[in-house]
Amino acid sequence: MKENSDEKTVPIQPRQFGCGKGIFTYVADDFDETPPGFEEYMRVKLQNKKLNLQS
Repeated sequence: MKENSDEKTVPIQPRQFGCGKGIFTYVADDFDETPPGFEEYMRVKLQNKKLNLQS
């Protein structure tokens, strides 16, 4: 594809503060809490990754 040098390129303006207002209508109370069993899941996942790297 050929670019037209006659066309002016418009610089992209940064988004204004508050442009995402109203996107999230609900956030659960326990949003920041780690789900039960997640630590064990990650421990096993990391062990498996280490074993795969050693092979």
